[in-house]
Amino acid sequence: MQLRTQILSVFIPLIVVPILILGVISLDKLQSNAKERLLSQLSAETQKVGLQSRAQIHSIEKDLEILSTFGVVERYLLTDDEESRYTVLLPSLLKLFRIFQETHSHYYEIKVLLNDGYEDARAALPGIENATDDESESPIFIALSTSQNPKLTQFINNPDTHTLALVAGKRMALIDRRSDPLSADKGRIGSKLPDEYRNTLQQQAGSAVVLLTNDHEKEVYLTYTTVQNRLHIIGQLDAEEVSSSGYSLTQAVLIILLISVVVTASLAYFTLNRMLIHPIRALGNAVKDLQYGEFQRKIEIQTKNELGQLARAFEDMGDKLQNSHNRIHALAYFDELTKLPNRSMFKGELQRALAYCQRHELKFGLMFIDVDNFKRVNDLLGHQGGDQLLITVAERLRASLRTEDLVASTRGERAADLV
Repeated sequence: MQLRTQILSVFIPLIVVPILILGVISLDKLQSNAKERLLSQLSAETQKVGLQSRAQIHSIEKDLEILSTFGVVERYLLTDDEESRYTVLLPSLLKLFRIFQETHSHYYEIKVLLNDGYEDARAALPGIENATDDESESPIFIALSTSQNPKLTQFINNPDTHTLALVAGKRMALIDRRSDPLSADKGRIGSKLPDEYRNTLQQQAGSAVVLLTNDHEKEVYLTYTTVQNRLHIIGQLDAEEVSSSGYSLTQAVLIILLISVVVTASLAYFTLNRMLIHPIRALGNAVKDLQYGEFQRKIEIQTKNELGQLARAFEDMGDKLQNSHNRIHALAYFDELTKLPNRSMFKGELQRALAYCQRHELKFGLMFIDVDNFKRVNDLLGHQGGDQLLITVAERLRASLRTEDLVASTRGERAADLV
């Protein structure tokens, strides 16, 4: 296995694994925060709707109380003479209702119900059709009939418009209160809720958000706020919706993690390749060059770290090996005193010259020069004087020959010329 592969197999997991662990932890935290944020929004919206509902209920109850105190209303309800009621008082009553609707445009229908549920008087905005005059089966009439409280406000599905409506009613006694048939047990809170919702809310009344499974095997989050004793505002959010909200977040985090891993691995690869693998390879090539006698190779490592210092040490070693090589070569093939090629080099050059001339049928000249009475010079002038004589003779011989000729020192005072 190459060094690059070994290093990457060690360092990339060390970099990638912590990133993945951090990403998983961050993802779990983000999903938890997203869920908490959704449930908090659900609770806040429920509370907001509850506050608005309470404000609307307070306003409609106040308006209903004001409307019920008008003299024409009381006279209409207390008049036994039907002819007088419908011919004289009814137009005035309807006029009052219309004026009230003009000043309160959100009230699109105002009516008077008799004890049996018959709709005795009705004022509605244009376009609001009356489904029936018999309101004995309507939720608001049933609620008023069964409640001990003479005033009741309730959200119902209006049969005239088939939309959700906030309806306020007030039970008004006629002459004989004892004959008033509107009496019943108090209704139970939450009776209109699905059983699984009502039971859970009753068991966990103090919880802000409740998780339960309905009859359709679907998990839902519920939050609620009490508007009145008989009215709860219920906020519902499917658990699947809460989970799906985290899917896009999960995908985004996974994509970011994948990009981070790829970018980190790429940066690690290029960084390691530039800072470690390339210098080591350059050093390896320098070692190979040393094996083949290239001692002065320039190593392309410009860093000042340990690898750069090692490269400079290799270059210094190459220079020293080159100097040593040159010195050994000089000792092996040149005379140390006269600096002329020695006997060994001369023999090699002579053999090459013979072979070349034989192949090309050429001739060459060979001269042997001997310094006579050299021993006398040594005896008279000493070895230093003899050495100086040999150096002078060598210089004159080199100066006398051509560049392509060879003069060599074969033995002390003897020289040979190859021309």
